[in-house]
Amino acid sequence: MNEREREKKTVEEEALEAFLDAYTQITGREIANVRPHESPDFLYHMDRVPHGIEVAVIRGMKDEFDYLHEVWRLADQKNHTYRRHARFDRPIILVLYSDGPALWEVHQQITSSLVPEDYDDMDFSEIWLMCRSDMYFSAHDPRRPADLYAIKPAAWRGFHRIGYHDREPWG
Repeated sequence: MNEREREKKTVEEEALEAFLDAYTQITGREIANVRPHESPDFLYHMDRVPHGIEVAVIRGMKDEFDYLHEVWRLADQKNHTYRRHARFDRPIILVLYSDGPALWEVHQQITSSLVPEDYDDMDFSEIWLMCRSDMYFSAHDPRRPADLYAIKPAAWRGFHRIGYHDREPWG
């Protein structure tokens, strides 16, 4: 693994850690035995069943319309690639993360513009958006909970924030 690949995996691991902290609090589901992998990026067990997590970054989005377009593009691209390579032999969660726009600032627009049914035909068992915007916390603050937005499954669909909606930087 070259230096660039190591840096990418480190960033993915940091994103995964933030996601898992919030995911467990929101869903009450425990994820165990997480280990790095390729396609999907991580393997784990939930209820003694092997699963995977694919983590992808959303870059350079300025508003919710660009953001939603990029979410669809990435999810569709990953879904086609995984189908083509027969990688859906286990349930896989897709986590799309960014540092902006802050989900808190655009979640109402996302809710009104998102067509969840567009994602129903995708083979990912779950699709989550994650934000760790510097608007609320510094990048490496351990108290920095991630904001999540579930697209799939319907049971958790919508915006999820741990703590108060107007939380201060110390939680």
